[in-house]
Amino acid sequence: MTVPQLAKKLIETSLPLEAINEASVREKSIRHGHPSTLHLYWSRKPLATARAVLFAQLVDDPASHPEQFPTLAEQDAERTRLHELMRRLVVWENSNDETLLRQARAEIRKSNNGELPAVVDPFAGGVYSFRGSASRP
Repeated sequence: MTVPQLAKKLIETSLPLEAINEASVREKSIRHGHPSTLHLYWSRKPLATARAVLFAQLVDDPASHPEQFPTLAEQDAERTRLHELMRRLVVWENSNDETLLRQARAEIRKSNNGELPAVVDPFAGGVYSFRGSASRP
């Protein structure tokens, strides 16, 4: 019996860590209009980190699709494009940018047979889904 090869996800190859770290540190200092000001949850992670990790877990690495990205240069270019999307996605002020969220949803759909998987992330202390921009209890 042959086991189908699973696509390698972006989180397994690379992340724009500097951008994620900067957004996470900045987010911790926001005191007006941020969900973390409503209730102090001892293990809450910055939403910037949660968004980046969830996105990178749901999106295939370009190397998993050699038919679309046959050369290393093309794979690197696509990875750079995905990293730029993530850099914008982790910025708190972009949390309600519907155009950006639509782009993120489209990338997730490409890697998940056209579907948006339901995502519950207890490590962020709430629920976040690319179906909508707001956290829901």
